[in-house]
Amino acid sequence: LHERGRVLYYLSTAGFGAEYRRRAVEHLERARETFCVPGLYHLLGLIYVEEKRYALAQRQADVLLLVDPTRKETQYVAGLIDYFLGRHDQAVEHFRAELANNSEHLAARRYLGLIYEKQFHLYEDAAKLYHQLLELNENAPDIHESLGDLYFRQLARPLRAREHYQKALQLVLRLNDSNWQSALRTKLNDLQRAFDSNERKSP
Repeated sequence: LHERGRVLYYLSTAGFGAEYRRRAVEHLERARETFCVPGLYHLLGLIYVEEKRYALAQRQADVLLLVDPTRKETQYVAGLIDYFLGRHDQAVEHFRAELANNSEHLAARRYLGLIYEKQFHLYEDAAKLYHQLLELNENAPDIHESLGDLYFRQLARPLRAREHYQKALQLVLRLNDSNWQSALRTKLNDLQRAFDSNERKSP
């Protein structure tokens, strides 16, 4: 049941439809009645978070933290729940713990950067985390865009902002996402106008 549920879940994420997800949850919940397998609770926790069923997700995380707190993804699932429930201090603790166990966990580092940027306003710390993400995956357009936003709006480094916006646009052009392309071009135009305005004000 556990293995069948896992396969059905990944089929649902690959675009095979909501019916596969429903059947995946059904199989996983039935398997949970018999087996205490950490991977089962991990997968159910992620599914419940995606469905915004946070109370159920919390129960899966509590079991994971009890039976195998150092297992990869355990702290991440707990942090994800805290993040979406607005418990940012606790989320930071869990994401840091996940990175201590698995330093290449991209999503944990990404959410940690978002908290530093959006909630704690620790912009330099957020930028450092985003650069670490680029060291792991240099072709991530969303990270380049986030760095562009930071350097433009918070850190007043327009040349660095332009560099990252242009890189993000270059990568997004490959995705054929016209809305994202338009948003990035708007940001580049806003940056250029701000740069020109500052140049005119300079003595």
